Amino acid sequence: MQKAWVWTLVVLLMAALFAGGLVIGLGVNEPDVSALRAETEEQQDELTSMQSRLSQQDSQLSTLRTQLGDVSAERSGLAASLDASRSTVRDLEQNANRLSIDLGNAQTQLARAESSLESTEDRNRNLQLELLAIGQSQRDIGLAFELLSELEEVTISKFGPNLGDAQLLVEEGTLAANNGNLSEAAVFFRESSKAYDLARSYSEEVTVKSREIAELVPDDVNQTFVTSHRQSRSTTFAMEAQARTYEAADHLFTIIGEWEDTESPTSADKARWRELANKAEDQLELAMVALDEADTWSPGLWRRTEAYRLNTRDWRDLLRGVRFNIIDRP
Repeated sequence: MQKAWVWTLVVLLMAALFAGGLVIGLGVNEPDVSALRAETEEQQDELTSMQSRLSQQDSQLSTLRTQLGDVSAERSGLAASLDASRSTVRDLEQNANRLSIDLGNAQTQLARAESSLESTEDRNRNLQLELLAIGQSQRDIGLAFELLSELEEVTISKFGPNLGDAQLLVEEGTLAANNGNLSEAAVFFRESSKAYDLARSYSEEVTVKSREIAELVPDDVNQTFVTSHRQSRSTTFAMEAQARTYEAADHLFTIIGEWEDTESPTSADKARWRELANKAEDQLELAMVALDEADTWSPGLWRRTEAYRLNTRDWRDLLRGVRFNIIDRP
């Protein structure tokens, strides 16, 4: 602003000097006065225009200064606001850190509580399992006693009598054969085979119940019932072997009886007897397989199994004699 006023004074001074010089010049050279006057007026107009522009620039400069002041004021306000925001952020960060620490402590306490709860739940589950096991064990023992009672009933009232009937029928068949009643002997052996089959079915029932008992009783007495189960399974195969053996005996004595009653056997007779002999041979083979299974399940009962095996071999010998003396004889 001061520079503008200085510049104005300089211009005015130059104008005055120019005017003084002009007056002197007019006195010296009056003909050129008019031309100089005109030139002076033109310069004054330019000076006035320049002053006007300087005034406008000075006004603009004042406006810019005012605006710069406003901007500075706004910057100061923004700086103050920014400082306040930073202070707020620091407070928030401190609060967040405290909250984070509190949250960490809470999570730690929660984890401890969850661990304690899980431990308590595990103990409760274990106790419940133990109680269930005890209850189940009591129920199993009760059920085992019921099955044992049923097993004894089946053995005494069903298996035993049918086995006795089968053995009695074998004795009757043997007696009939010794007395020469061969066809009657065949009938007794046929019925004994059926009785052994029925005894086998009851032995299977005993086997199932003995297995169920073995699965229910405690381990300290389990072995006894496992042995009983295996013996029952062995007996089932032994009854199967006896049933097949005396089914073969039925076929053999049927052949012998018909042969004795026939004076001159025809080829048709021999063909029928050969078919019966083949069936007898199949039954005796099944009997030997069943006896092998009986030995597998209970080797301790080998004496009984060996007696049955010797009996089956005797019937095989009789079969070979029937083939040689009756069927294959010319």
